Amino acid sequence: MNKLITISGTHGTGKTTILKEINKELKWEVGIERYLNPFQTTYHAMLFFVCSFSFRDKEALEALEKRNVIIDRWSLIDIEAYIEAFESIDYLTTNEVIAIKLALNTSHSSLIKPDLAILLDSRPETILYRLKEFRTPSKHHIHERDIRALTAIRNSFINKFHKINAEINKIIIISTDGKTPSEIVTEIMQDRKFIELF
Repeated sequence: MNKLITISGTHGTGKTTILKEINKELKWEVGIERYLNPFQTTYHAMLFFVCSFSFRDKEALEALEKRNVIIDRWSLIDIEAYIEAFESIDYLTTNEVIAIKLALNTSHSSLIKPDLAILLDSRPETILYRLKEFRTPSKHHIHERDIRALTAIRNSFINKFHKINAEINKIIIISTDGKTPSEIVTEIMQDRKFIELF
């Protein structure tokens, strides 16, 4: 049976870098969602992410039939974390949340069930510092450099992943603060849950 690993976290925690570094060792099929978000409103951007990740996850599920796969984001859980964060700081209304969750729960993303889910965690201040190294904000994420949003998103991720870990025990949570990509990858690959995957 082929295996699926997902790498999650608030934008700016280094998911893409870590995914590529891990895959230098694994040489698995890689899925990274990189469609540019054309929307500036929170509601429309979140609907766009549901659609783009659903398309990516359909491809990931097809690839999983043939080989092991590692993907950027556990889409269903990650998008839920963003939705809950944005609702908590009033960036989304209750009706908008209902509509986004309906779209998410009927997407291909609802079929993704990782054998191991990795959460990269950073303090919001660390993320903001990293993001400011790029002069021009990416158009990929909404509220990219909004410390209020970053704090809410980070808290939402931590809460969701601790709850999931208590239920299925297939989660690795790694702090990326003050660590090089090499140190983070070593920590992941030496974790018992990662080793047991093989």
